[in-house]
Amino acid sequence: MRQALLSSRARQGAGLASPVSVPAPVRGWNTRDPIAQMRPLYAAILENWFPMEGEVQMRGGSSSWATGGSGTVKTLLSFAQNNGTKKLFACTDSGVYDATAGGAMGAAVTSLTNGLLEAVVLTNSAGVNYLWGVNGADKVKTYNGTAWADLDGASTPAITGPTVTNLNWCWLFKRRIFAVEKNSMNVWYGPIDSIAGTFSKFPLGAIFKRGGSLLSGANWTIDGGQGADDYCVFITSEGEVAVYQGINPASATSWSLVGVYFVGRPPSRRCFANYGGDLVVTTEFGELSMAQIFREGLLSVDKALSGAIRPTFSQAVRDYRANAGWQTILYPARNALIVNIPISTSQSYQYVMNTITGAWCAFTGWDTQCFAVHDGVLYFGRPSGVVAKAWDGTIAGDFTADITANALQAYNRFGRNEWKQMVLARPLLAVDDAVQLGFGFSADYDTSVVSSTIPRGSLSSFSYWGSAIWNTALWAGQLVRQKRWYHVSSEPGYAQAFLLQAATKNATIVSWSGTDFQVV
Repeated sequence: MRQALLSSRARQGAGLASPVSVPAPVRGWNTRDPIAQMRPLYAAILENWFPMEGEVQMRGGSSSWATGGSGTVKTLLSFAQNNGTKKLFACTDSGVYDATAGGAMGAAVTSLTNGLLEAVVLTNSAGVNYLWGVNGADKVKTYNGTAWADLDGASTPAITGPTVTNLNWCWLFKRRIFAVEKNSMNVWYGPIDSIAGTFSKFPLGAIFKRGGSLLSGANWTIDGGQGADDYCVFITSEGEVAVYQGINPASATSWSLVGVYFVGRPPSRRCFANYGGDLVVTTEFGELSMAQIFREGLLSVDKALSGAIRPTFSQAVRDYRANAGWQTILYPARNALIVNIPISTSQSYQYVMNTITGAWCAFTGWDTQCFAVHDGVLYFGRPSGVVAKAWDGTIAGDFTADITANALQAYNRFGRNEWKQMVLARPLLAVDDAVQLGFGFSADYDTSVVSSTIPRGSLSSFSYWGSAIWNTALWAGQLVRQKRWYHVSSEPGYAQAFLLQAATKNATIVSWSGTDFQVV
């Protein structure tokens, strides 16, 4: 009765309610700080809300782009020819499919026995662009813009030196292809500007002290140039990284070891991503900056890019490190660094960082084992041979289903260290079509109803936060600012945390800049 009386008086303007305003959680998701000390711009839950500089925005939708592959799409490859033609290929355990045009992909353009095809694009001495790929099972796969071919020691042209079916990772450094030999500490490198010829072995076992095998490597260009700031980086299954500088591994005068660092075990060979002058590596310690490690000469877990979600990130690696599908990728169009976390062969979620602000969130609803950016747009592979297009600003919903976004802001005393209750809320939203909203509060750190993932179900029955008021508003055709007050009732307490849930399959923009409250 007291709760109803207070709400009634607040609505009648009896002077009991005072206004407060809280910005949206633009600092992102935080699972590191004690819940009672978390700063207001963080969120204890931030699912499918992407934190930006002045607002948080519901992530974009996804839709089927290409269909007809046999089996799960495990790799997507983007290839650009020097005549401007661009191709998107989808790889499964049965073959490579041309997904460029969308729709039905037709028969495989070349066969595979392992869909984890790792590839680079190299321009040879004749000026022809080649896609060059390995998977640790099949011969080297090449594509010249017209035809696919298999390379080995007996092909024309031929690759001599390694057993090509044992090569399972590749990258370019100083105009040479480098390829890892699986289950070994050996890397093989080819002639300059060539897809074939004699590949030379570069053994690395002597410099690593923790054992294991060489997992992958990357080219790291610190200043964007092609000079002394280019480094060749190797990582082992046990988490040791070696950084080399130079041109030719066969020359003692033009090739030198810069340093060996321990960074923690990576969950996958797809653990590197370049952005700006940094090389990011995904390990059991989180998302790490090689620039920071290189600058300080050691690993500082507290300075990990994923520091705000360090406990959650590390737990995900412990739980799912054995699963195929881990990948780290940069999506420049959205200033997003995406880490795919496979929880099974058909389910995954993503941890996503804004590369400008460093703020994190989680994405759900994109069940995938691989991503690729092709012609500036994000794509991901799905079971049953499907390629999906995502987050390009034009797609509403996920495959015609709702996108549901959840946020639980940090607990807030609103400058008053006394008992209080929330009676009115006004989320400041901008939307371009119909959105269904849900509100709720959690008082005094009562996390018994809080979980890292909000249970999915009928939005109309979402009321387990003690009280939730639902509203369906229709806006269409343009971006509309929504500033309506809603009556809410909450349990009394000293600190209150606001929950906002939004669901839509029609809107392509849902932005949240802050919330006004009336508090008694």
